[in-house]
Amino acid sequence: MRYFFTLLRLRIKAGAASRTFLLTAVCFLALSAVLSAALPDSSRMSLEVGLVAEGERAERVTARLMQNEDYRFIRYPGQEAAEQAVLAGKLHCGYLLGAEEPPIIALSTRSAYMRPLIDEIVFAAWFEEEMPVLAAERLTQNGFSDAQAHADFERLREEAEPMTVVLRQSGGQALDTLAESSVQPLLYAALVSAFLAISLAAGLLGESGRDRAVRQLASVSGHPLATVFAGTLSQALLNLLVLVASDLLLGALLDHPAYPLYARLAMLAILAVASALLTAVVSLSGRLRAVVPALLPPFLLVSILCSGAIVRPELLPAGLGALRFLSPAWYALRLLSIL
Repeated sequence: MRYFFTLLRLRIKAGAASRTFLLTAVCFLALSAVLSAALPDSSRMSLEVGLVAEGERAERVTARLMQNEDYRFIRYPGQEAAEQAVLAGKLHCGYLLGAEEPPIIALSTRSAYMRPLIDEIVFAAWFEEEMPVLAAERLTQNGFSDAQAHADFERLREEAEPMTVVLRQSGGQALDTLAESSVQPLLYAALVSAFLAISLAAGLLGESGRDRAVRQLASVSGHPLATVFAGTLSQALLNLLVLVASDLLLGALLDHPAYPLYARLAMLAILAVASALLTAVVSLSGRLRAVVPALLPPFLLVSILCSGAIVRPELLPAGLGALRFLSPAWYALRLLSIL
C-alpha cells in the first residue's frame, strides 16, 4: 500500500509539471471560455415578437401589444420580412393581424417554446378590442341603442380589472432561464467531446521514455497492477482538476446553469476516469497510436452530431441514429438530464 501511495504522489507531481498536461489544460480552459462566451444572449433571443398589422382594428391591437412590458413586440412592414426574421432566429415568433379570417396567424418554428404563453397575450389583446364591438352589435340587434351600448362598455372597460396571466413554475426551472439553458446542452456536448479528443491527443504526445519506464517498473517491482492503477488514478485526478476548473469558469460566465451542481460533478468525475483510461490505453498501445489520428475527426463529428443537443438521433436517416451509442456526449447529456 505504501508503494502505491508513494507512486501515486510522484505520478501526480510529474504529471502536473508535464508540458503536455499544461498545454492540454490551457487549451481546454480556453475552449471552455470561448464557447461559453459565444452562447446567445437570452434577453435578446427569447423576448422579441414580430407583428404585422393590416386594418384599423389590427392597428389598435398592435398598439396595445406594444405597451407590453414582458415581451418586446416589434412592428414589421409585411409578412415576408416577419417570416425571414423568424427563420433567421431574430424573432422568437411572429403574428399576422388582419381583418380577414382567420384574424390571427402565428409564424413560428419548433424552437418557439414560449409561443403558447404569447398566444394567450395576443389573443387577449385581440378580444379586448373585438368583444366590445361584437357585444354592442348583438345588444343593438336586441333593441338596445348603439350609443348606450358603447357607452356602457367603455365604462366597464375603465372600471373592470384587466385579464392577467398567472404563470406557475414547473420542473424546477424558471422560464426566463430556458433561452440560455436550451443552448447549454450543445455547449456540454462540445466540451465533453473535445476533452476526450484532447485526452487521446495527449496519449499520442506522451513521452516514450516515461512510458517505457512505467512498463519496466511494473515488471520489476512485483506490483504490476498497483503501478498501472497508480498511473491511471493520478491522470484521472489531474483531469478532474482541469474539469472542475472549467466548470468554475463556466459558472462565472453563464448566468443560468442548465444543470445542477451535483449532476455536473458526477458527470465530470466519470469523464475524468474515462479520459484517463483512454490516455493510458493509447499511450501504451503502439497500434492505436497509428490509428487514433485518423479517427479523431469522425469521432468528434459523431459525438457532437449524435449527442441529441442538435437533433434527436432517432430522426437521422438510414439508421444513423444508432451511432448515438458511440457518442460519449450522448451518455453525458443523458446522465445530466437524469440527475
